[in-house]
Amino acid sequence: MIVECDVLIVGDSLGGCAAAYQLGGLGLRTVMLSDHDWIGGQLTSQAVPPDEHPWIEEFGCTRGYRNLRDRIRQEYRREGLMPEVASDPHFNPGGGWVSRLCCSPRIAWQALTAMMPESVEIVRVQSLEAAVEKAACSVTSLVIDGSEYRARFVLDATETGTLLRDAEVDHIVGAESRSETAEPNALEQADPGCFQAVTHCAALEWLPDEDFTIDKPANYEFWAGFEPPHWSGKLFSWNYPDVQTGETRELQLFPEEGGGWFTYRQIVDPAIHDGLGFDHPSTMVNWPQNDFAGPCTCRAGLSLEGCQCSRDLTLAWLYWMQSEAGFTGLRLSGDHVGSADGFAQEVYIRESRRISALETIKEQGVSATCHPEAVRAPAVENSIGIGAYRIDLHPRTNGQPTIDISALPYQIPLGALIPRHAENLLPACKNIGVTQIANGCTRLHPVEWNIGESAALLAAYCIREKLTPQQVHGSADHTRDLQELMVRRGIEIDWPEDAPLHPL
Repeated sequence: MIVECDVLIVGDSLGGCAAAYQLGGLGLRTVMLSDHDWIGGQLTSQAVPPDEHPWIEEFGCTRGYRNLRDRIRQEYRREGLMPEVASDPHFNPGGGWVSRLCCSPRIAWQALTAMMPESVEIVRVQSLEAAVEKAACSVTSLVIDGSEYRARFVLDATETGTLLRDAEVDHIVGAESRSETAEPNALEQADPGCFQAVTHCAALEWLPDEDFTIDKPANYEFWAGFEPPHWSGKLFSWNYPDVQTGETRELQLFPEEGGGWFTYRQIVDPAIHDGLGFDHPSTMVNWPQNDFAGPCTCRAGLSLEGCQCSRDLTLAWLYWMQSEAGFTGLRLSGDHVGSADGFAQEVYIRESRRISALETIKEQGVSATCHPEAVRAPAVENSIGIGAYRIDLHPRTNGQPTIDISALPYQIPLGALIPRHAENLLPACKNIGVTQIANGCTRLHPVEWNIGESAALLAAYCIREKLTPQQVHGSADHTRDLQELMVRRGIEIDWPEDAPLHPL
């Protein structure tokens, strides 16, 4: 079968969904290929409540992302909340302290699905691996799951930059060297096999008077005795190294005072619900103890896509909490994640293959340390969006520790969306022109959504004006026209002048 369209979105990541949302109102024939039961990537199938900046309720995201957040809250109102909660425009569904919108992935998926325009055709495929035909610097056709797709523009919205690989678009994987990027925290030598930990998240309910202790996992003894490099002894404990000082800190599951691990990413607070069937406190296990950066104990071998070991680690950590720590009332719950076993449908992947771009976002462009007197990063004239988060780089597969650096609210340059040598293929999620280190502050939910919308509008503008992205980037007039289109379509390309910004 041959499918012809204006824009083909390969992948159903959060950025891919944002692209589909934006393209739905532009009159372009759009097809999105999905290889998951749930669209939405890190927010839904990977089960990560949104990591966001402190100003998110007032400003600092696209109109589309704000619409998504509003729809999530409206889903809760529709299914049943206590009246005093339902009247609060900014209520936090789960009460978790990692985010102002700690929500069930299932509710997020329902809201996101309802947002998808009817004009966008979503095609379910078994795999996103593609046989790609090219002419010069353009993709002419892709064969995916037995069908041939011909599109004027193609967006790579896969979680790992799969299409960049299959289309042989110049890209980077893993860690760059300091000589390449001049970043203060870059490695001395580049390492393409060095990438951030992946995590197989799981939903846990808490019923304190019950006993749901699972059978001991086959690899439990290995993980229970494992001492990672740069860690505070054994991985399985309530102790962890402070990411700034390296000193050992302790955080209990349910401390007597303050928030603990359970409430960190808590997605259900039963006290606020009137309906829904959410009767027990629930949380998402996405903690340092189940960050998987190796060693790999299965034959698959650790790869960018992860392996079975990440799931095994999370299961072993659950058993430790039940058996060693005595929290037998912890129970895996599939209701929130759309699975029978309580595990997220997919592994949470923090970094992707990344395009060799016309402009690359680097540590020194966003780090507060590199701009000690600033409250925001240096201005970007050709901005196509904004973001804000600490540079939060999780442990890596070569044993390198977490990097956690104060960062400034920043703008995303147009050139970060544009490959050097591909004229009709654009990145639409975490695969933009960004170094591994700067990825620590660009991989978060509102930024990925912004990237997806901006990539869609860049593709639409190029189709309308019969230009390549490189030609738009090289013309001040076309760049301004594109920015005006983006602003009209609800994308914030700069931080408000009077905003009370500060380093994060």
